[in-house]
Amino acid sequence: MAFRFVLVSATHGGAWAEVLRARLALLGDMDCITQDGIGPEVSQYAMAFVDSTEVTAPGTCVARLLSGAQSTQVVVLTASPTWRRAREMFEAGAVDYLSKSMPQAEFLAAVEAILRRGGEGKGDQDRQ
Repeated sequence: MAFRFVLVSATHGGAWAEVLRARLALLGDMDCITQDGIGPEVSQYAMAFVDSTEVTAPGTCVARLLSGAQSTQVVVLTASPTWRRAREMFEAGAVDYLSKSMPQAEFLAAVEAILRRGGEGKGDQDRQ
């Protein structure tokens, strides 16, 4: 089974999106949306990564994601930990916080652990 992921940031892609897409390739596929593009379709994703360094209202962004997709695990991504922004996102419902500079093996292990905590099979999609 493959998972579907989405990156929420200020833009539809860029260098970081390609790095994240490559990191997640062993687990599934990833799409990119802007914070203004959050809609009901987010329920199709097992996990949504919110780039805390790019979104303008991180807590609101997480709340909007979860209002349309309660089963989607929302994870905060950052290049430099800023506890105030992270706390706002946790209070809105984010389940974890990962550093963009985390080594590949640790990053994948953390993502897999978050997916397991989310419930057996929750958000899983069969690879077509």
